[in-house]
Amino acid sequence: MKKGPHAVNALRVLVKGNLATFFVHDKKLTKTKGVLPKGGQLVGVGMEQFSQDPVTEAFDDFKVVQP
Repeated sequence: MKKGPHAVNALRVLVKGNLATFFVHDKKLTKTKGVLPKGGQLVGVGMEQFSQDPVTEAFDDFKVVQP
């Protein structure tokens, strides 16, 4: 991932059934199995910070695509 105050990263998650594959700049990072939510699908974005320094995160061009 690119770091820095104006770094731009392309993130993608491909979900097939209960398997999610994570990509950064179209390079596979990891995959994990999960539990599908009852009654439908949910989408969310979250961030975690490991220091006390002030941080600003921004997301744009957010798309949910169903093939």
